[in-house]
Amino acid sequence: MIPLKSERPPLRDDIHARGRSILPRVFRAAALVATGLFVLAAVVLGALPEPARAQTAEESAAYTVTFEGNWNTDSTPGGVVGGAHFTTLIGAVHGAGVTFWEPGGMATPGVEGVAETGGTGTFESEIRNAGVAVKSAVKSGGVSATGMRTFEVEFSRTHPLLTLLSMIGPSPDWFVGVSSFSMLDESGAWRSSHEIDLFPYDAGTEDGEEFSLNNASTDPRGTITSIRGQGRFSGTRMARLSFTLGAVTPPTRGDGCDVSDAVDDQSLRKFVECAAESITASGTVEETSRLLEEFRDGGGDWNDGRTYLVLLTAGGGVYFHADDRELEGGDWSEFVFCEGGESVLDRREGCFIGYEGERRGYAHPFSASHVPMARGEEFVLLGGFDKTPGREPFTGETGGGGGCFVGGSGRGGASGLFLTALALLLTVLLERRLVETDRFRSEFSGDRSDSRNADWMEIPAGTKSEYLGSEDDC
Repeated sequence: MIPLKSERPPLRDDIHARGRSILPRVFRAAALVATGLFVLAAVVLGALPEPARAQTAEESAAYTVTFEGNWNTDSTPGGVVGGAHFTTLIGAVHGAGVTFWEPGGMATPGVEGVAETGGTGTFESEIRNAGVAVKSAVKSGGVSATGMRTFEVEFSRTHPLLTLLSMIGPSPDWFVGVSSFSMLDESGAWRSSHEIDLFPYDAGTEDGEEFSLNNASTDPRGTITSIRGQGRFSGTRMARLSFTLGAVTPPTRGDGCDVSDAVDDQSLRKFVECAAESITASGTVEETSRLLEEFRDGGGDWNDGRTYLVLLTAGGGVYFHADDRELEGGDWSEFVFCEGGESVLDRREGCFIGYEGERRGYAHPFSASHVPMARGEEFVLLGGFDKTPGREPFTGETGGGGGCFVGGSGRGGASGLFLTALALLLTVLLERRLVETDRFRSEFSGDRSDSRNADWMEIPAGTKSEYLGSEDDC
């Protein structure tokens, strides 16, 4: 893995070289200036009366939800079929980063299973696979044609959406439900109460025009389509969802959110997860910018110089580094791996970052919509110890080989990454030498026209170890 910080200069220079080689300095500088302007504007304009606070839980709202069937001769004028019912209600509370079904879209295997048979297993797997985009699954028993079911659901500001569906049974592939309905109103306030009338949809996966099962599959498959007022259905609702707001719980700070609490693997994990929740809970760009600046404060709750935070984009770019701004704008997509070799960017759940069998960091994927100047809403937050538990400097030296290596197993292999890093390091060192000789020649000869000649590129005797390290180093 990449040590999140190292007291060994060659390793730090090596990481710096990678960052500069992938993104031109001018773009990185522009991004830093833009982020700084966001913070400055927020302070000057008075948009933030108080700084963001460390949080372990964002604001949440509990709702009592009631599903009430309305399958009668008004909704199906041709009559109500024997055994009419609505199957198990299945769905999720989630954020904007995932959509499980929508009118005009193709039904997933999970939606198809619910719509055709009422089976929920595949759809539940799809919910689990959505990872951090989902706050919780929602599941409640089915009801008769005019039955009623009440259950409790909790939402949060980063996960305010509800997706829910239930099969109209028996039927070919007809169902009722809601897709990504937000419990926040247009002003961002929790809805005190709300009702949603539910009308029938066709999943587009099975043929049939009657209330029957085991029909031929639709070929080619169609899209999810409203069939309100069509075929056997009138324009009257088939069911209704009612929401009543209960308790609203404000964000609270809890144990594990102070950097001083991060003393071992599990407490480090809790600390990183807490920081990620705090980012997602920040309600505006300005609040998020202020929180990131708090992450930089070496004397604050988030950073003690030994343990601190690094924020990566979904593509592996270093968006934020709490200890070293110079690393921001670099690309760590090839270097940060979970124990076992899997890239942290390929996981939907957190993992410890392994290095030669030692656990020294934790990576936590999450979604956030208020990170300034960011493309997309998916991030990975890294947190790690700068020193070993024995308080010795964590240099990243391999055990038994005598060399040093930044990176890990995975894409490209260890040897390939080492050679690539070495080549990049030498390139940057030569660039530095050229800059120094340019400046020297300008000051003493006033002529820079041939400053890149071989005589000026030669490294003075006795300084080789200063630039490339001794034989004992990388």
